[in-house]
Amino acid sequence: GVAGSTVLDLLHRGGFSHVQVVDEQQAPDGLFPTVSQPNPQDPSALQMAMQLADEQGVDLILANDPDGDRLAVAVRSRDGAWHPLTGDAIGVLLADDLLTHGPKSPPRCVASSIVSTSMLDAIARAHDAERLVTLTGFKWIARAGLQAESEGKRYVLGFEEAIGYNVGLKVRDKDGVTAALLVADLAARLAHQNRSLLDQLEGLYQTHGYYLTTQRSFQREGAKGKVVLQEALHRLRTQVWDQMAEVPVLWVRDLKAQTRFSPGQPTTQDTRLPVADVLEVGLTDSSRVLIRPSGTEPKLKIYAEVRQPWPPDEPAQDVRRAAATRATRLLDALTERLGLEEGSGVE
Repeated sequence: GVAGSTVLDLLHRGGFSHVQVVDEQQAPDGLFPTVSQPNPQDPSALQMAMQLADEQGVDLILANDPDGDRLAVAVRSRDGAWHPLTGDAIGVLLADDLLTHGPKSPPRCVASSIVSTSMLDAIARAHDAERLVTLTGFKWIARAGLQAESEGKRYVLGFEEAIGYNVGLKVRDKDGVTAALLVADLAARLAHQNRSLLDQLEGLYQTHGYYLTTQRSFQREGAKGKVVLQEALHRLRTQVWDQMAEVPVLWVRDLKAQTRFSPGQPTTQDTRLPVADVLEVGLTDSSRVLIRPSGTEPKLKIYAEVRQPWPPDEPAQDVRRAAATRATRLLDALTERLGLEEGSGVE
């Protein structure tokens, strides 16, 4: 896309001379003839890159979206399989690396949106830094960074789970170009230790726990469908929140009403974030669910995040399976509360 030549130049200046390019996807083309949708967050959009990487013996894939403000990453594991990283995974890898090797003063902070992984809290605490939570959208992340720097803090990184990142405030928006160089640099340093981004990520999980966020969407067509979604969200706000999937509820935060309450306790005001049509529920096992409408289409999105301990001797597949099971149960319970069917349709 439009960032192609800029990213290549930046990588070459950074010392990366062995860079292979998918020629068919290098030049900007508004018809996007090589993909079903021009979003590298969709693993199918990386198929041509994976094929070229297999042919050339390459272990790391970097893919920008067409306008260059987001970055997808895929890593080859030791068994030869490709593993696309989530935006949350890339975000915590960059945050940990920058906080580990960057300046230690003044007081540092990192930022992410409310729907992004809570693992950033653990990463920040481990480095004596602060995590800032914002609404979705980089205008909010940039504002949080500017406010922090006006208070004498050093803003290090902000990210969203939708593969968007920015480092410092040189660019006050998503910046997939700088992120590409930083990921390549981290991968190169790890390679000198015979390690990969996957190894680094697993080490972080073993230290802080395995965090998994999954989501579902409910889309309806037309004005009537939009009303159906609004009514479903309103029903959630009027329900009794005592447990989810047999896990007790710890607190409920309603950003639209600017309130927070815990079962058995009086409701209090919570104005830490601006007014937004978002409902967030925290559970006693450190998991949480979040519900919000899409800002661009008649769609309701629900998220479930769980933290699964990862002992060093525990097989990775067992940890991931346990986390996925817990997350699915939460999504099923929330879907039942909504009274909607997943996907799209006319109501």
